Amino acid sequence: MAAFLADVLARRSGLPDVVILLVLGLLLGPVLHITTEGALLSVAPYVGLAALALILFDAGLDLRRHELGGLPMAAVGLAGLSVAVSFLAIFPLAFFFLVGRSVPLALLFSGALSCTSSAVVVPIAARMRLPSGARAVVNVSSALEDTFAIILVTTLLVFYSPGYNGIFLVLSTILQIPLGLAGGFLAGVLWIVVARRYQTLPFFSMATVGFLLLLAGLVDAIGGSGILAALVFGVTLGNARSLERTFHLPGALNLLPTVRQFQTEVAFLLRAFFLLLLGMLFEIGPDYPEVLLLGAVMGGVLIGMRYLAVATTVERGVFPASWRSPLSALGTRGLTSAVLVVLPVTYGLVPSAQAFLDPTLVVVLVFTAYTALSVLFYQRRTTAPGPRQTPGPVRSGGLPTPTTQQWESMWGFVSDNLSSPSPEPREGDRSPAEDPVVPGPPPLP
Repeated sequence: MAAFLADVLARRSGLPDVVILLVLGLLLGPVLHITTEGALLSVAPYVGLAALALILFDAGLDLRRHELGGLPMAAVGLAGLSVAVSFLAIFPLAFFFLVGRSVPLALLFSGALSCTSSAVVVPIAARMRLPSGARAVVNVSSALEDTFAIILVTTLLVFYSPGYNGIFLVLSTILQIPLGLAGGFLAGVLWIVVARRYQTLPFFSMATVGFLLLLAGLVDAIGGSGILAALVFGVTLGNARSLERTFHLPGALNLLPTVRQFQTEVAFLLRAFFLLLLGMLFEIGPDYPEVLLLGAVMGGVLIGMRYLAVATTVERGVFPASWRSPLSALGTRGLTSAVLVVLPVTYGLVPSAQAFLDPTLVVVLVFTAYTALSVLFYQRRTTAPGPRQTPGPVRSGGLPTPTTQQWESMWGFVSDNLSSPSPEPREGDRSPAEDPVVPGPPPLP
C-alpha cells in the first residue's frame, strides 16, 4: 500500500518515488518505531539484490541489438570512469570524517557509494524523451557500475574477513564478469526454448521470475556477478529473433505481455520494500546535524564527479554534446549503494549500522533531489516550442506543412464543389459511364 501511494504521489507531484518511500520509511521507523533494526537488517540484503536482478532483467528486455551498435564499449568506459572518480573523491571524506581513520571501513563505504543505482535510473530513463541510443547507454552503464561496485565491495569483504584465501580472492575477482556474461547468455538461450513451448501455460510468468532469481543466485554462488547475469538474461530474451536466425533455432518466440507485467510488479514491490527498510533504519540521534552536513557534502561531491565523468567522455567525442545534460542527471545513488552499505553491517565489520546507513540515506536524498530537478529542466527544455518555420522542400518520409494561402485555396475548391447544385440530367445526355476518362489536374502540394 505504501508503494502504491508513493507511485500515485510521484505521478502527481513529479517527485521521484524514492524520496516519498524514504520519507514514509522515516515515518514508520524513527518516528513511530514500528519495527526493530535487527529484523530489518536480516532481510535487507536479499530483498535488495533480488530487486536489482529483476530491474536489470527488465532493462535488458528493452535493449535491442541494432540499438546497441558500438555503445557497449562506450558504456563500459563511462561506467569505469564514473566509479573510479566517485570512489577516489569519497574515500578521503569517509576516512577523515566518518570511520575514525579506518582504511578498511573507508574503502568499503567509498566502494558502496561509487556506483549509480540502476534500480532508480532505469525507470526514470524509461519515462524521459532521450536521444536515440542514450537510453541504452544509461541502462548498460548503470548495470555495469552496479557490477563494478559489487565486485569491489565483495572483494574487500573477502579480503578483510578472517582466514581469507589469496588465490580464491584473485579468482573470484577476475571471474565475476565472464561468469555473469556466460551464465546470463546460456540461461537466456535455454529459456527461449522453454518459453516457446510452455509460455501459454498458467503461472509461466511466475516460473520466469523464479528462474531469473535462481540464475542470479547460482551465478553468485559459483563466483560470478548475479546482477550482470540478470541483465544479459534479459538482453538474450529481448533479442530472441536475432538469436534464432544466428543459431538456426526452429520457430519464433514472442514473449507474452503477462510475463513482463508480472516481473515488473514483483520488482516494484521488492524495490519499494527495500527503500522503506532503508528509511526505517535511519536513526535520529544527537549527532544528526553532523550526519546531515557530511551526507550533503558527499552528495554534492558525487554530483560533481558524475558531471566530470560525463564531460570527459563528451569532450573525447565518445558521446554527442546533447547527451551531457541527461547523462549527468542520471547518476543518482540509491538501491545498490544501500545494499552494499548494509553488507559490511551484516558481516559484523561495522560496529554501528547507523555509522554507514545514516550518511548513505542523506546522500541518496540529495542526489535524488538533484536528479529530479535536472530531469524536470531537461524535459521542459526539450519540449519547448521552437520558432515557426515556413514549409521547405519535400523530404523523404513526409510532406511539408501547407501554408495558409494553400489551405485557403484548397478550402475554396472544396466548398465550391460542395455548394454548387448538380445540374438536372437532360434527355440525350450521356451517362457518366460513357464519358471518356480525362486525366485530372496534378495533386496539390
